[in-house]
Amino acid sequence: MKMKQNLRINQSQRLTFSLKMQQSLKILQLSYAEMIEKINKELDNNPLLEPELEKNDRVYQKKNYLENFKTNSKSEYIENTLEQKKNLREHINEQINIDITNNEEKLIAKKFLEYIDNNGYIKNEDVNKVYKKLQIQNYNVTLALTESTLKKLQEFDPPGIFARNLSECIEIQLKIKKLFNSKYHFLVRNLELLAKNDINFLSKKTRLNKSELIRMIKNIRALNPKPANIYDYQPNISIVPDVILKQNKNDLKLEINKSQIPKFNFNKNLYKDIKKKKLLNREKENLDKWVSSGKLLLDSIKNRGKTLEKVSSEIVKHQKMFFKKGINYFYPLTQKEIAEKTGFHESTISRCTTNKYIQTPKGIFELKYFFSRGIDSKDREKNLSNKLVKNKILNLLKKENISNIMSDENIVFKLKKNGIDIARRTVSKYRKLMNIPSSFKRKKQISKHF
Repeated sequence: MKMKQNLRINQSQRLTFSLKMQQSLKILQLSYAEMIEKINKELDNNPLLEPELEKNDRVYQKKNYLENFKTNSKSEYIENTLEQKKNLREHINEQINIDITNNEEKLIAKKFLEYIDNNGYIKNEDVNKVYKKLQIQNYNVTLALTESTLKKLQEFDPPGIFARNLSECIEIQLKIKKLFNSKYHFLVRNLELLAKNDINFLSKKTRLNKSELIRMIKNIRALNPKPANIYDYQPNISIVPDVILKQNKNDLKLEINKSQIPKFNFNKNLYKDIKKKKLLNREKENLDKWVSSGKLLLDSIKNRGKTLEKVSSEIVKHQKMFFKKGINYFYPLTQKEIAEKTGFHESTISRCTTNKYIQTPKGIFELKYFFSRGIDSKDREKNLSNKLVKNKILNLLKKENISNIMSDENIVFKLKKNGIDIARRTVSKYRKLMNIPSSFKRKKQISKHF
């Protein structure tokens, strides 16, 4: 009998531990804004959680809670099992995280998301704005990569998203439906003629018979000119850093940003007062849920802060010279290394660095940005970051003389002079990753302009 009781106790303890772990991991993977939303939602639903207010604003409504507890207990804490309707930004962000795996492309995609308007469009000049902003922040991106990333975004749902004008929006949707061809191309580029509805004129121009032309026009008119209007538009929200890194004379000081996180406490007095009342089974269950979820949330937020601080500190320690001197001092670092240093699992490091941002003297970066694998070097003693090598290649090509286009062999030679001894295939690989054409194609592009 005693053995069975011990077994039940052990099972109960394991279940409690498992629930705590699950909640902690869920809170850990939330972004700063998502965590604020989660806390506010819990504060709305859980009367045992009391927001910390200024003393002169604090109102203790114990009497009202006690009077209303029995009548409202059935509706006070109903778990919302229905999936919340996503807004446009959430829907696109989810697709970016799943469909775009390249780190540079992901950064570009998320930057484009900041420029999208309430109809789902961006402006033509936004391409250059995105490129220049990321360049200023020392990201290794090219204009070609920025443009190719936009093309990927234009394949996302809802169809027609990230278009720069109505014609492009219609063209994107026709391509998704696999309808786009040279005949549609003329119609899409001349939408003002469609508006006049002059079928005879259009038929002559396109050399289409009237029935086929009318069918094509119907297809165009069935498309959505405002792709985002099926979503609730929410204005762009600026990135709030989870961690702040400050330069303090010759040292760096790191702190967790708690400035906008709602502060709250567990209201023990209210709990005791409710406990004294005669409660029905359903009311007891609700009370237990409030206690359990409230304590879990408090513990999970504390654990999130500790984990974030520990992981961020190790990243800063490793990339200290980058924060002081720039990209030339960016060293290889993997999630596995940080996992070993902190004692956390690699999946925890991934949760802790995804959609978490650090404000530094060099700008705001996603924590994941600081992970970069080393590359094969002929000098085995040199451990080179792929970000550093990409940046060196990019800088060489920016200074390239149009009358003397550099081959990959030339780039290898120039890098070697700067103390970076890597193979030609490595240069070729990183050039392609940055969407930079070969020397032959670059020469061809230049010859077109002269």
